[in-house]
Amino acid sequence: MLADNFESGTLSQWKVWAAGTGTAAVVTNAHVTGACSARLHEDALAGSLSNLTKAIPAGLGDVYADGYFDVATAGVTGAANSYLRFYIGTTRVASVYRNVNDGNLYLETLSSAGAWTRTRLTSTAVSMWRWHHIQMHVLPNGAATTVQVWLDGTSVYSNSHVNGRTGNISSVSTGNEFTIQRGDLYLDNLIIKAQALVAPAPACLPATAQPTNGFPGTTVVADNFESGVLSNWAVNTGGDGTAAVVNTAAVTGACSTHLHASTAAGTIATLTKTIPAGLGDVYADGYLDVAGLSTQGGANSYFRFYSGTTRVAAIYRNVADGSLWLETLSPTNVWTRTKLTGTPVSLWRWHHLQMHVLPNGAATTVQVWLDGTSVFSSSTVNGRIGDITSVATGNEFAGQQGDLYLDNVIIKAQPVANCAAAVLPTNSFPGTTVVADGFECGNLNKWTLQLGGDATATVQQTTVHTGLSAASLVTTTNNLSRANLSHAIPAASTDVYADGWFNITAIGPVGNDVPYFRFWTGSTRFADIYRYNSTGQLWLRVLSPAGTDIYAQLTTSSISLSAWHHVQMRVAAAGPTTTIQVWLDGVQVYNSAAVNTSATSTTSVMMGSEHYPQPASINIDDVIIKAVP
Repeated sequence: MLADNFESGTLSQWKVWAAGTGTAAVVTNAHVTGACSARLHEDALAGSLSNLTKAIPAGLGDVYADGYFDVATAGVTGAANSYLRFYIGTTRVASVYRNVNDGNLYLETLSSAGAWTRTRLTSTAVSMWRWHHIQMHVLPNGAATTVQVWLDGTSVYSNSHVNGRTGNISSVSTGNEFTIQRGDLYLDNLIIKAQALVAPAPACLPATAQPTNGFPGTTVVADNFESGVLSNWAVNTGGDGTAAVVNTAAVTGACSTHLHASTAAGTIATLTKTIPAGLGDVYADGYLDVAGLSTQGGANSYFRFYSGTTRVAAIYRNVADGSLWLETLSPTNVWTRTKLTGTPVSLWRWHHLQMHVLPNGAATTVQVWLDGTSVFSSSTVNGRIGDITSVATGNEFAGQQGDLYLDNVIIKAQPVANCAAAVLPTNSFPGTTVVADGFECGNLNKWTLQLGGDATATVQQTTVHTGLSAASLVTTTNNLSRANLSHAIPAASTDVYADGWFNITAIGPVGNDVPYFRFWTGSTRFADIYRYNSTGQLWLRVLSPAGTDIYAQLTTSSISLSAWHHVQMRVAAAGPTTTIQVWLDGVQVYNSAAVNTSATSTTSVMMGSEHYPQPASINIDDVIIKAVP
């Protein structure tokens, strides 16, 4: 369409508009390459105007504009310096500009109803008196319009669900649009490309299998939105808010759901799922993409958990810092807000969010995962009492602007177990009990659960040692498949005992292992015991101060599969004088008070797969961890 470095010395490739004291000229006092660039000058006098426009040939309505721009003089206060503007006929439908008030880069798009949406794209000012590389793509398609913006080679906006206009882009302009807008803009190396509008996106794929996960409980809803409707949900929209299945973005299949809300009075768009009575221990799981921010000081809500009409827990993206936050409500109606990430959750991309809430007053359990990684896990949250009765997503309040896309949403729930009658396992080891769990409560709430890929972590009633229930950790050879349970050890503990029953029913390939207990100091595993797949023998691994692993074979015979075995391990971390003892089925198989390790304290103990791939099926029961101060 156009490629102009202005080295011709003329503006013959453009339609030039200069009025009043405005000027448009090729100059030699600034350039990116070569010796020349173009300068558009406009002052604050009446009638002063200067811009360049390039017409797009008929039928080529999908347009890219690319160039280097330098704002050398800012517009008047409250105005803007325009970089690129896209038109359908005489109507401007999208543009990027430098806002004079804060210096940030902004995008504005025009809806089919004639309403403007303005989005701030940067959090710091675009510097003046230097060249910036700005690129923009607009593909009009009504409510599924695509807009992309790059600044200095970095994507700052990409959305295929903009509520825009329909029709071909017919021209692109640069420079100020209105008189008395003032400014000096230099341009160089401008490129405009265009292509025919692409064919419509494919329809939904209703044959696509519904999503699943490894969380315990009854599936209340599993929705990949390939049905094309929102019949699984209670939909609440008001004002110009919309909730619709779209085929412009998806994690799997062809469709997802788009919730749109603006700042207009009464605008709202939410989906809510009611939890059946008696199933008050709830997990919510889904892929979510924030494509349009809420207002400054606001939030974009991912999941909200309710007891009756009261929101008791929620996770959201905070607009001010972009981080993931958790908020929980105490019995006295006091909100506790916890920042879960140190970096922003990126916009315009899918993120896997999972949340678990088990109300239990001062012992409420809340767990949150982001993209497969646990970012919060506590069974001592000061929360409310009473079953979770519904889960919602989308904005909670009218005028809480934002665009949220959802896919592969799963909500599971199970009864809140009566743990009062559960008999906890005991042993004769010294120390204070850190955790004792026979899993009779039907959940894993005493543990920090790390779950990834297609792994599952459940409480089951088929393979148990005592009582009615035991834990089950199942991992496969698939990428990201990982499941483990860990528990923190109180600070200043000098001696830690781990005791449990394990029944391994499936193992991975030769050369891999199936772990029993792993001892950690901070983020470093320094001692662990495992069943070696090649021989079935029990092995000990210790991390030396030099950072190398030292191995010791503890048994000569194979540990049988599909049978319960009693495994106990003691670690008193003290550097070169660390004590480690190991028992298998009541027989001591290792005892040393002179193990040379890298650790001087134990901060956590883990069971299950530390990494992937580490395929296995492990049943665990009657676990006790004690610590000696």
